[in-house]
Amino acid sequence: MWKPIISIDGQLGGAKIQALHAALGDISDNVEFMLGELPKIAATKSLLDRTNGVCMAFRGTVMEVRSEILNLEDKLGLRPDKAPHDPDMQNSDPRVTLRFITGWFSEDLRSLHALVEELRGAGDTETKDGTEGLLTLLVTESATNILKAAGSIVESVDELLEAVEPLLSAALVKRT
Repeated sequence: MWKPIISIDGQLGGAKIQALHAALGDISDNVEFMLGELPKIAATKSLLDRTNGVCMAFRGTVMEVRSEILNLEDKLGLRPDKAPHDPDMQNSDPRVTLRFITGWFSEDLRSLHALVEELRGAGDTETKDGTEGLLTLLVTESATNILKAAGSIVESVDELLEAVEPLLSAALVKRT
């Protein structure tokens, strides 16, 4: 059976895992809100399609990261008496999972930033009823919320990495 190589302080680890879940929830809520509002906005098809694509990428990333957080709990030794979420897990180093989490979101954040810039440019040629402006407002406000949640993810990941480093060093010393 798979066993973690470290065991982080449960209070710190649990709080950071909760913070990751909360930030993911914020991102998911904003993505789902945008997806729900898109059909109500009469913007150009290309802008609506691009916005939908960015939202769907975020939706996929949130699902992937949720799964990895479950593995992270196991890697941090936060579930010592339970079977691992992924019994076939090959790499027990939590740093790998932590870097995956921030790496996955970095691509989505770049796409979101590019979309915001594209929408701002499209705002210069708004339709007469201002619908392009409505899409810009929707995406910009959601992007602000998503960016704030992504910052919370990075902060939690950084704090976990800081807590994990000495534990991993001590585990390596014990092995040799």
